[in-house]
Amino acid sequence: MLSRHLKLSLATILMFVCSIAHAAEPSQDGRLANSVESSALEAVKRRIDAFNDHDIDGYLAAHHEDVQIFEFPDKSIGVGRAHLQRIFGPLLERGIGKTEVRHQVAIDNKIVSEEQTNFGATQPETIVAIYTVKEGLISSIYLVEAAN
Repeated sequence: MLSRHLKLSLATILMFVCSIAHAAEPSQDGRLANSVESSALEAVKRRIDAFNDHDIDGYLAAHHEDVQIFEFPDKSIGVGRAHLQRIFGPLLERGIGKTEVRHQVAIDNKIVSEEQTNFGATQPETIVAIYTVKEGLISSIYLVEAAN
């Protein structure tokens, strides 16, 4: 899915996320930031749980209608739920696919998630996904193939 030449360290990715994580303005006591982070974590959890349950409707429902998917740093690889349906619908309907979250960091409405995904191959693929969540739905995903 991702080009093999694009392998970045998690530290580089975190620096990128920190540089763009400014959507929520934290309150004096920090409650807004915690609420925003909780909402973002919940949206990503819904996506991953639905994927692992092979529930294409639940999977799509975790995303904004016009979700944008990128290969890090800025190569567009798809837009919208319809794109996700074309890619993942046939796999999930056949019961193929499993994702395991290895590490996850929440920064405002951004989630950086190291994941191992298997589509029936002998070796799972390790990726880092950077999710942006707005109004409880995933609005963009940046994918980075992790170095093995």
